[in-house]
Amino acid sequence: RLVHEIDLDLRHGWVYSLQKIGNMLYVNAMSQLPPDITKQAVYVIDATDPPNARVLYNIQHDAQFAKVKGKFLYLLRFDRLTTLDISDPVWPRATSVISLFSQTEVALEILGDYIYITGGNEGVLVFSLQNPSQPKRIGYMGESFRSFDAIAEGNTLAAYESGQGIRLIDISDPTTPRQKSFITSFSVWCTTIVNKTLYFADNDYHLQIWDISQLEQPVFLGKIPGMKFWLGDVVVYGRYVYVTDIRSGLLVIDVFDPQNPKIATTL
Repeated sequence: RLVHEIDLDLRHGWVYSLQKIGNMLYVNAMSQLPPDITKQAVYVIDATDPPNARVLYNIQHDAQFAKVKGKFLYLLRFDRLTTLDISDPVWPRATSVISLFSQTEVALEILGDYIYITGGNEGVLVFSLQNPSQPKRIGYMGESFRSFDAIAEGNTLAAYESGQGIRLIDISDPTTPRQKSFITSFSVWCTTIVNKTLYFADNDYHLQIWDISQLEQPVFLGKIPGMKFWLGDVVVYGRYVYVTDIRSGLLVIDVFDPQNPKIATTL
């Protein structure tokens, strides 16, 4: 059941991503204001008491991706990676700006002490966060492609290549990421990995499920066929997948048998 709703005043806008760290929520969102003004910001929300969650601050930026780790906010544009110290969110302070010299779309993922930037001129760039205020480049996979999304779990990085499909990349050695296989799909939405199982929505608005425990040979498990939902995000918890549908609300999908997933309920 819905316990609380927060109005971010996103007129003609949308939410790119949401992170939960402890009792704090970080919402990366964009709104289009008249006449032609675009506002992008990370909204910092205190959710200690969920029924009374409230926005504390918003940090405006001009990046495509924004992710928080510890007291630092990492902002990615196609041409640069910026690190902000947000220990005082009212006065964020830039500690590092790294030029990327990319001319194509890129995506950002953080896993453990590493930043992964997929796409662009060098395919995959890896930065160490041993000093989180000053990311240091330590590796790359030199093959240019356009990337709109990336997700990592364990030793696996999944990068969506625009109009082509998903690259499955071995990151067991972050200094030398290596592509192991490719899943073809014209369009990919809302990628997530849980327990070596990959979930994503395809161009037919189906939720696909893949076993990627063997990166060289990913195995298709199943999908929800014939559904025309417009996915916003995917979260997996236990035997259920929770899918936000921009048109219909929240879908709850039972994947206890991943070869025969079923919609349990809609909200």
